[in-house]
This record gives sequence, C-alpha cells and structure tokens, in this order.
Amino acid sequence: AEAATEKEGVYEIGDQDQAVIYIHGTDNIRRELLDHFEDGFSYIEPARFFRYEEAFMYTSKENEQIRLFMRKADQLPKYNQELI
Repeated sequence: AEAATEKEGVYEIGDQDQAVIYIHGTDNIRRELLDHFEDGFSYIEPARFFRYEEAFMYTSKENEQIRLFMRKADQLPKYNQELI
C-alpha cells in the first residue's frame, strides 16, 4: 500500500482467488489503502491483493468499474453490497 500513489483514483481489493470483492474511488489512494491495512482489513476479511488506477474524476471511474463488474457478475462486489 505504501507504494501506491497519493493521487485520486479507484482501487479494487481481491481475495485469494483473484476475485474482486470491493471497488472504491478516493481522493488519495495510498491513504485509503493504508487505512485498510492499519485496520487489518477487519471488514474485508478475505482481502489478499489490491490494484489501482489513477483517475482525476474518480467518482465517475468508480461508477464505471462497478457497472462493468455488475455486467459480468450480475451483482455488486461482495463488500460493496455489505456497505450499502
């Protein structure tokens, strides 16, 4: 997480099977990911990896990535569902 950028963008968290379980946009990717790690991913227990993409309009990019995920999986990522 420390290697992640401090810029705005969208990140995905995945489980041991490489399945995406959470998608989120933020104004500071590094800070957000470090918050997850410091919290021990307590609310995202199966987290095993993350990837991110810088995006100035991160809320639009987040919505786009969630729509793409839903088109493939016909549901929200697991932990996006639990946070609704």
